Amino acid sequence: MREPPEADFLSAVARTVVKSPTAVLAVLGLLFMPFFAISVAGSSYSSEPMDLLPAAAPAGVTLRSLEAEFGTGRVWPFFLLIEAKPGQSEPLLSPHFFSSAHDVLERLIASVPGTPRENITGALFANGQPVPFDLVSMAFESSSPLANSTTGRHLRALADTFFTPDRRATYLYITLGGDPFGDSARTWLHAARTYLSEVSHAGGHTWRLAGMAPLTIDIQDSVMSAFPIAIAATALTVFALLGFAFGSFLVPLRSVLTTASTLAFVYATLQIVHVSCLLPPHHVS
Repeated sequence: MREPPEADFLSAVARTVVKSPTAVLAVLGLLFMPFFAISVAGSSYSSEPMDLLPAAAPAGVTLRSLEAEFGTGRVWPFFLLIEAKPGQSEPLLSPHFFSSAHDVLERLIASVPGTPRENITGALFANGQPVPFDLVSMAFESSSPLANSTTGRHLRALADTFFTPDRRATYLYITLGGDPFGDSARTWLHAARTYLSEVSHAGGHTWRLAGMAPLTIDIQDSVMSAFPIAIAATALTVFALLGFAFGSFLVPLRSVLTTASTLAFVYATLQIVHVSCLLPPHHVS
């Protein structure tokens, strides 16, 4: 009669898995729990458009040089659009609007952390200071000495650039420091939009933020808001199909847990490497 083979470590593990699969799944879940926590809590999202351009593309080379010389925030500013509501008859190029807009911008700077006073630029606010309406008005008065001066011509050019011809809309651009597509910019964008929404609701003008950076952040938020639903739906679908195919509860559970644990381990390892400053953020975001 043939003697049974000697028991080794792998066969002992196999017998344990067959006898107590639930316990093994529980142990694996506990072992991988820290990696799940790191994957979720340590995640940061940034999607700079430069990462999508071929390295040798002429525009990409130039933009990378611009970012290196002047900073990413200046290349991708936030545009603040101000429009008169349909029932508002007063043009924006008026003393009343200038005064109210200066108040709104001052409160934005004071109430929303990270708003850069010096980097808000437009026809009504520049170099960290509000532009007086009287100064702009004199530039358009032919009888004023300022009208024919270099300063007057510059003021008229600014007004024509930042205001629409009917004077019912204007814009400013805001340059943030740091990554304009990262978590700090997202926090600033949400806080600024909350404040500007209240201003728009209470006044006769709408204040809205746009630009490549806000658009990218909006896309990220939209995708990430649907991400948990997509993951849950995928896991339930796989679980149901495997359960139906094998007629078992543990087989699909093991498959889903194994796949999720592997992904969490890989992503958490990348997060740990990123925290250790071994890779730049956009490589793991």
